[in-house]
Amino acid sequence: MKRVRAHDKTTSQLIAMVHAREINEETRYASDYKCLHTGCDCTMHWRKAVFAKENTDTIPATFVKNKTSKHRVNCPGDLERIVRENIDYVTMKNGQLNVRVNFPLGSSPVDKKPAAGYLTEQQLAAAHDKRDIKPFSSLKDLTRLIEKYYGSLDGEGADEIIVHYQGRQTEWGKLFKGSDQYAKLYARSRNYDDREGLLVTPPIVTIVNPAHETDQNKRNKRRFICEAQDVYIDGRKQRIIPTIVCDGNDPTLLKTIKDAAENHSPLAIAARPFHPGFDSKPSRYGQQFITLMVHLPAQVEPVRASYWKLSHKPENQLSLFAESAPRLAAE
Repeated sequence: MKRVRAHDKTTSQLIAMVHAREINEETRYASDYKCLHTGCDCTMHWRKAVFAKENTDTIPATFVKNKTSKHRVNCPGDLERIVRENIDYVTMKNGQLNVRVNFPLGSSPVDKKPAAGYLTEQQLAAAHDKRDIKPFSSLKDLTRLIEKYYGSLDGEGADEIIVHYQGRQTEWGKLFKGSDQYAKLYARSRNYDDREGLLVTPPIVTIVNPAHETDQNKRNKRRFICEAQDVYIDGRKQRIIPTIVCDGNDPTLLKTIKDAAENHSPLAIAARPFHPGFDSKPSRYGQQFITLMVHLPAQVEPVRASYWKLSHKPENQLSLFAESAPRLAAE
C-alpha cells in the first residue's frame, strides 16, 4: 500500500494522507499509520525502498500491514483477501496487487502482431510466462474485478494495481484516465515512441460518450464521434473530441458502440490515442480530434452513467457534439 492515513501518536487525530515516498528513516516513527480506507483501523508500518536482482531492480518504499493487526470486513485494503478470492488471476508483489491482461490495449501492429519484431526478447519471455497468474481476456472482466473491490475504476486504492501487458507493467492509475482528464488523453496522443521503426503512442483506458456515427475515413473504416471535453493546455482552451475508429467490421463491436451512441451511455475503451496533426482548420482553431482505434469487442465495455464526468462547466446551451470531423489518418 503506497498511501496511508497518518495519525498523531498522542491524540490519534488524523494528520494527513501520506505517500510512502514522502517518508524516510528519520520520519518513519513520527506518526501512527493506518489503512488508507476510512473506517479501517488496520495499522501499518513503513518499509524503505530496497534493491533486488543483483542491484538491477528497485523495489519502491511502501507500507506493510502489521502482523497483529487486521483490516475491517470487506476492506479494499485487505489485499490478501482479494488475492485469496481471485487466486488464479491476481497475485501480490511488494505490497501491490498484480494482474495480467491478454486483450489488446490498442490496435496498432504492436498490439495485433506483437511477435513481429516490435517487442524485445525479454518482453516476449515475460508475456509468455504464465506461471504466476492467468490474464484477463477483456476489459469487461478487468472492470468487474476493480468495481467489485473498489467501487469504480477510479476508486480509492485501485490506482495502485499493477497491470502487466506485453512484458511491461504500469500502475492502473497511470493507465486509466477518466473522462474529466482529457488533457491527459491529448498529451498521450502526441507522445510517440519508436518501436523498431513503428511510431506508436502509449495505451490508455479512458471513458468516452459516443454521440453519433460520422463518415468513414480514407480506408473505409467506420467512425463514431464522441462527446467533447473542454480543457486548458498551455494556457489555451482546447476542445478534445475522441473519435472511435473501428478497424474491421466485427458485428459485436459495432453493435456495442452504436447502442452506446443511441442510448447516450458511456463506454470504457482501451486504445492508443492518435492525433492527426495541426493541418486541419478545426485543429488550428482548438478542436482536437483524437482517434481511438479498436478492432476487438474486448477493448470496449459499457459502464454506468456516473462515469461520465465533465471537466468543465458548459458556457451555454449549445451542443457539445461536433457535427462533422476532418479526415483522420489510421493508426
